[in-house]
Amino acid sequence: MRTPFRPQLHKEYGCGDSIMRLIAAIMTLVALAAAAVAGQKLHLALTTSPAQSKGVTAANAALAEPATATRQDLSFRWASVFGELQAPTLYQEPQPTEIIDEQAAPAPTGPPIEALGYALKGVVRAGRSVWGMVSHPTGDQVVRVGDDLAQGVTVRKIDEAGLWIDNGGEELILLGFATEG
Repeated sequence: MRTPFRPQLHKEYGCGDSIMRLIAAIMTLVALAAAAVAGQKLHLALTTSPAQSKGVTAANAALAEPATATRQDLSFRWASVFGELQAPTLYQEPQPTEIIDEQAAPAPTGPPIEALGYALKGVVRAGRSVWGMVSHPTGDQVVRVGDDLAQGVTVRKIDEAGLWIDNGGEELILLGFATEG
């Protein structure tokens, strides 16, 4: 009959099975003591009322609630972070707006490029290929002619002056290098 594998320490170290069993017994007692302490703290947390807790007592004193408030009201009082609760209102159909003649209204343009937060960091030319590196608060990106920077904002031309951008207006807008001054 085969015996299960048990790792053995070398006899030259002077450690035997009895020392390992002693260490295991000590560690078991330490784990048992830690579990008992954790159980006692859980019992105290569950059996004490919220008013007896140190943190709740300090918070209740800071709020300076009126004396007429009950203990149940104090334990479930939330700060009005998003404003006061409002009663729901009935949905009303939107009023029809006046239709404007399309020829009289100017062509809609996209957002101004300055408002979008883009800045030109560099232009790279390798043979016939030209790329522009544009920085934005959401991260840098490399663009080429025809790429969209944002919805309705397209790169139309890249040259030494910078990126020429079409945002739906009549003329192209230059996104040039930042000048210090």
